[in-house]
Amino acid sequence: MSFWKVTLTCCVLLAAQTAGAQDWKGRGRLAGEVKTEDGTPLPGASVKLFRPKFEDGTTLTTDKKGRWAYLGLTGGPWNIDISAEGYVPRQLSVSVSEARRTPPIKVTLEVYVPPGPPPEVKEAIEKGDAAYEAGRYSEAREHYEKLLVLTPELGKDLHMQLARCYKQEGNYEKELEQLQAVVDLDPDNMEVRTLMASRRSKAASPSGASSSWPPSTRRPSATPTSSTTSAWPSATGRTRSERGPTSTRPCRSTPTTSTATSSVGSPA
Repeated sequence: MSFWKVTLTCCVLLAAQTAGAQDWKGRGRLAGEVKTEDGTPLPGASVKLFRPKFEDGTTLTTDKKGRWAYLGLTGGPWNIDISAEGYVPRQLSVSVSEARRTPPIKVTLEVYVPPGPPPEVKEAIEKGDAAYEAGRYSEAREHYEKLLVLTPELGKDLHMQLARCYKQEGNYEKELEQLQAVVDLDPDNMEVRTLMASRRSKAASPSGASSSWPPSTRRPSATPTSSTTSAWPSATGRTRSERGPTSTRPCRSTPTTSTATSSVGSPA
């Protein structure tokens, strides 16, 4: 093949590629506005215009009044994808005409609400927490152990719950096993390490020690927190302390002096 033929072939191919890249260009126009559910204009929303068969087109951003417009689209079917952070995206299709004006496209975006836990998880949370509050610690453990299988990502919180159940039952060996599981998942948790040392000291002491947990280790909900997942709502509005069923003690008119002191990490 001669030099001129090679050159001509390359020019034809380049022209074809350039023409293909501009196939979506034309004289059609699309415009619209994006608002929230309460009718407030949504600025900064992304509006992607593309042809379904070719996936070519352009992307726009809504202005401060939530409006957008583009002039220069070829006629035919077009897809529009509209999205904004914190909102449910919308997809729609329109037909563009280069001979007549396309009516404005008005879209309302709904606020995105993270899904709650699956039904079986929610049920286990509610039943486990209810059993704990009622002092049925063995039953509570069954539900928390089920949650460990269903939601292993919540292992740290659930092992802490199980440790509290065993603590209330006076089973310090099992309590330590659950606390060790917390440390395995969170090696830098010095608070739990201090608590473990206190529990070992109690287990080794013939007379025992105080039965209350350190104030800084109050029982968290078994419900997932914002640090572990998309924010699930608390299953129960618990206000009672982690001690379980409480008892009243008569007040004395004369205060007594304690012969023993406890540190922040004293055994529960």
